[in-house]
Amino acid sequence: MRRVVSVYVLAALAMTSSPCEQGARAVEKPASSTSVLINPDQWAKILKRLKDKGLSRTLPARVTAQLGLTKGDERLTVLELAVEREGYQHGIYMSPWLGADRLFFIFAFRNPEKKWMGFAADAHLTLLSAATWNTGETPATVPVTEAQSVFDNELAYWAVLAELF
Repeated sequence: MRRVVSVYVLAALAMTSSPCEQGARAVEKPASSTSVLINPDQWAKILKRLKDKGLSRTLPARVTAQLGLTKGDERLTVLELAVEREGYQHGIYMSPWLGADRLFFIFAFRNPEKKWMGFAADAHLTLLSAATWNTGETPATVPVTEAQSVFDNELAYWAVLAELF
């Protein structure tokens, strides 16, 4: 049933005009496994903020390739919503221009020591892959089973931020 619903959602997205609107419509409701961490109202606020205030940028190819989103030196342009507090940086990245069938989100955070962890999630906020790296170094894969709890913390952090938007 979930696959049928996903196909229906993706087909409906193909008929919309704005790539950013496509991204927002595809994830109006997070997967039930994430609903405890971030509810649909909070996610809607985040997507609105991303649409209204997101900045366009190109992510490093070595990071997106390690997350399995690109190959080789392929460049990926995304909308970025980022916040920094006390040396910690958190960001959500979305590339709506790839089309509904390739919609994904990247969540990333950096600690004050410049150590990064990035997560690729599908349109239902299901964790697909994760990597960690020091600024300027090559990322290393983190198994999804090990990264899941850190990803859950990042979703919970964004749920709190959404209440402030």
